[in-house]
Amino acid sequence: MEELSPSSSCELGRREYWNEFYTTELENFEDYGDIGDIWFGKKNLARIVEWFQNHGIDKCLPVLDVGCGNGMTLICLVLDFLKEDVKSSSMFCKREFHVIIDKGTYDAICLDVEHAEKKRKQYINQILNLLSSNGYFLLFSCNWTKEELLLHFKDFMLQDEIEVPSIGFGGKVGQTVTALVMKKHVSKHIS
Repeated sequence: MEELSPSSSCELGRREYWNEFYTTELENFEDYGDIGDIWFGKKNLARIVEWFQNHGIDKCLPVLDVGCGNGMTLICLVLDFLKEDVKSSSMFCKREFHVIIDKGTYDAICLDVEHAEKKRKQYINQILNLLSSNGYFLLFSCNWTKEELLLHFKDFMLQDEIEVPSIGFGGKVGQTVTALVMKKHVSKHIS
């Protein structure tokens, strides 16, 4: 697996940074009603909802938003996709999930300056353990390309790509976000 070399001053890889960040966001919500940051933007939230709608995802199957932050992804899914079909919060307390969504948690883990390789392997194994055998893993990354992510997640197979706009600069064309939908290889299910 290709190794990132984050500097020792990279705050995004530290738990303390995120604890402080979300404490401030919670205070801002309580004081001013500000919902805070929507990681990867509202347009990518809309792309997730659209993917759910276009791929016939059963509304009763459990969904996990890894590193959910302020919970806006699940809130948007409930409002725009699940609507009144949410029966109870107990559906989110399952051991396995049919859909797991990550919008930047893997990126943050990769920026951890201590034990990055070990933590990435732990993360991937947790996703393998939590994802049902026929489930979908939606991974949004702003640090890795499609090819790099497929090398990291070798126990998964690419199922789909969520289309995001391309940008051009200096004669090169690329994307600021990679959005993949993967399924685990059936033989890689870990119990």
